[in-house]
Amino acid sequence: MVTTSGGLLTTGQVAKLLGSSRQQVVNLREREFLVESQSTRPGRGYTLEPHDCVVSKLTAGREKHHAFADALIRAGLTEPAVVAERIEMVDVHPLVLKRLRDWIAIYLPAT
Repeated sequence: MVTTSGGLLTTGQVAKLLGSSRQQVVNLREREFLVESQSTRPGRGYTLEPHDCVVSKLTAGREKHHAFADALIRAGLTEPAVVAERIEMVDVHPLVLKRLRDWIAIYLPAT
């Protein structure tokens, strides 16, 4: 992660900001994408992989985030099964985890 002054944060600093473990942050960083182009110069940044982005938005729980996640799934930009796998990787309150599981279950094939 990059600070507003352009400096890089350590894995420990990112973990503290996100309320996550250092290992979760390391795993997340392995799936980030560099965003850099003529129009972003002199800056550059990293963005989340789409499935991680969906889980992040769903965890926040705002209606606009549910609409965003729904649009990505319906457009085929994210796979519900992968979102379900990523949901199981987050460290959240059990009630939040239940809400996430219930939401993604709508998009998964019945078992």
